[in-house]
Amino acid sequence: STTPGATFLLESAQDSDVGINNLRNYTVSSNVYFHINVHDDGEGNVYSELVLDKVLDREEVPELRLTLTALDGGSPPRSGTTLIHILVLDINDNIPEFVESLYKVQVPEN
Repeated sequence: STTPGATFLLESAQDSDVGINNLRNYTVSSNVYFHINVHDDGEGNVYSELVLDKVLDREEVPELRLTLTALDGGSPPRSGTTLIHILVLDINDNIPEFVESLYKVQVPEN
């Protein structure tokens, strides 16, 4: 299982503007499982990563759909969005169970 704090690097948005009007920030739609960290590489390139806040369980939430928004530094700022579709993979976290505690069968002797 993936533990809280795990990070997932996201594909960067492209912005043809230069200087202050270039890409400046990312946001992610409100949810209880992930938040976003935004990083600047020091050369004006901004990238983002999803950070897991809460353990995912496929039996509870088999998939998530989040909206990632990229914002530039213009006034007013312009934005672009994309969908992040997360499929939660199952792990072996449940034991096999029988409906009854005792089963009886009859077998003929011949």
